[in-house]
Amino acid sequence: MSEADNAWEYRGIRGKEPAPKSVGSREGRKAIIAGGAWCVWGDLEPFTDGNLDVKQWDFIAVNDIIQYLPVTLSHAVSAHPEFLRHWLALRKGHSRPDRFELTDDFEIHTFDKWRFTGDSEFVLRGDSGLLAVHVALALGYDEITLCGIPQIGLHGLPTHFFDPPLRDDAEFTPWGLRNGREFGGWNKNVPLGRDLWERAVENPEIRKRVRSMSGWTREALGAPVIPRVIARGYE
Repeated sequence: MSEADNAWEYRGIRGKEPAPKSVGSREGRKAIIAGGAWCVWGDLEPFTDGNLDVKQWDFIAVNDIIQYLPVTLSHAVSAHPEFLRHWLALRKGHSRPDRFELTDDFEIHTFDKWRFTGDSEFVLRGDSGLLAVHVALALGYDEITLCGIPQIGLHGLPTHFFDPPLRDDAEFTPWGLRNGREFGGWNKNVPLGRDLWERAVENPEIRKRVRSMSGWTREALGAPVIPRVIARGYE
């Protein structure tokens, strides 16, 4: 880790001093980052169907999936910290607490904790998935697999796993399109934040260590080389 201009740097990630104590603490381990896209459950299936040794991986949950992911969770990440305590409270109160445990060293990660510098506009624009990638790199994970972070919407529209089915009628305007107009125009095939991801994947450390199970991020970064994933036709 090097220091310059009152900043720390590790694996291509920079942040304001002082550096969090957990920088580099997960070297030698693998991480699965679970996001909130419609495809998250299918993406996670090879890792959660009981036929793969998930002890090899730490699970990182992003935003709403924090409350629903039935695994032992190592990290929770969000660019919207005001919601974190609610998501964690709902997770804690689940009717099957044995499936919703937290690790002994469980951590919550927000931009305020890491204070990334440089190309950190993703936080200001609320891209929690990209924040999670930066956190995972800074923690030192050697291999990072994205599940439910495709950066492309169903039929070209950005949808979450909890959204209702899309309706094809003139009176219904999907939430994403309405909000896209507020942000100065919307290409329905390119979700908000894609430009940030396109810049991020130029980081050699991201290209080296991050893979994705679906969507544009898989096209840009490649699929993980895991026997179960290949056997199920994901490769």
